[in-house]
Amino acid sequence: MRIVNLFVLLLQIAGGPVLDNCRQHQAFAVPKLPSQPANAIIILERPSVETATSSTSSTSGPSPGFTTKPGASSLSASGHGCTATMRIVNLFVLLLQVSKRDTDPCFRSNCICIVVLPCPEACLESFRVLLLMLCGDVEVNPGPMSEHQVKQFNEMFQLLQGLNARSLKFEEGQATVIASINELKANQKSIQNSVTNLAQRVTTVDAKTAAFHDTERELVAAHHTIERMEKDNRNLKSRLSDMEDRSRRDNLIFHGIDDSVHETWSQSEDKVLSFLSNVLNMTVSHEQIARAHRLGAFVSGKSRPVIVKFESFKTKDHILSCRARLKNNPVSVAEDFSPETRLARKRLLDYGKSQGTVFKLRYNKLSLNGKCFAYNAADDSIYELLPSAAVQRAYNGAQPAAEAVSGPATTS
Repeated sequence: MRIVNLFVLLLQIAGGPVLDNCRQHQAFAVPKLPSQPANAIIILERPSVETATSSTSSTSGPSPGFTTKPGASSLSASGHGCTATMRIVNLFVLLLQVSKRDTDPCFRSNCICIVVLPCPEACLESFRVLLLMLCGDVEVNPGPMSEHQVKQFNEMFQLLQGLNARSLKFEEGQATVIASINELKANQKSIQNSVTNLAQRVTTVDAKTAAFHDTERELVAAHHTIERMEKDNRNLKSRLSDMEDRSRRDNLIFHGIDDSVHETWSQSEDKVLSFLSNVLNMTVSHEQIARAHRLGAFVSGKSRPVIVKFESFKTKDHILSCRARLKNNPVSVAEDFSPETRLARKRLLDYGKSQGTVFKLRYNKLSLNGKCFAYNAADDSIYELLPSAAVQRAYNGAQPAAEAVSGPATTS
């Protein structure tokens, strides 16, 4: 309304006629400005439909100046289908209204200087519509809600809160899953690096293994050669021991004969001949003894054994047959054997004593309960010697040969 009043005041200052003939509101008056000319007469009233008047009173009659045609329909843009007329003496401002719609009715008058204004309420309605258009859709910004709407809003709000909480939990779970996936990726990368390293190492080993195939074959051949050589070595040692025993078969060792410092071979020989003559009542000449000497270094208080080599095996065997006379004598007589044979005889002797029965030890064989036992230096064990099949059948009346019996050798 203030906008319309301001516009009317501007027209008054300009000195032009303003007409308003709205039937749906009361007439309004515009105060005169101090600078208004004396000849400016403004009348705002509700005239008849046919005649627009301009006077100082709302009860004056029709002015003889001009007439108006009947008002336009409700489709007109000038108020509510009617217009008001105003008149001013000095007219110098011309305002025109032009409509883009050719079919709309327009206001017609024979006054060439008339201004037709729309209804102020219509202007305010348009202004309010523009404000609402600026505010947006009214339905989007409603007023106070009802209880049912409040209830629905609360339910929706709780649902949104639940969805928000679930979304947060989902995001946390997703972050945990992403962290786990990253950790799995890191572990997978580490495993891939390890597998790559292992593959490289396996490739290197395969290359070295391929290079060592020839060496392996050579080692296998060398192993077979070594086994054969070990077998040959054992056979050679056995033959060497046998040969050494054969070379010692004419020797005898006398234990317990008095010893002296710086004793010579001839002195040792004389002591042996004296022992044979006085104790065994045997006459043996110097010519029958090839050599006689002490074994080892002299130790005070001990008697070193004397080894004697006879020229004849018969002489040596005759002396051994008389050993029974030395039963209560401190001097003893023994055969001379190689170190291997001495070890075997010692193990066989211990084994025979451990059986608690009568046994006989001859060379490197032990006779016990009608069985013959020997010593195996390879595994340090005693085993039974089985006779041949022919001898076994002849001895047992065609019974099968007995199985070998072995046991650990007893050490002293």
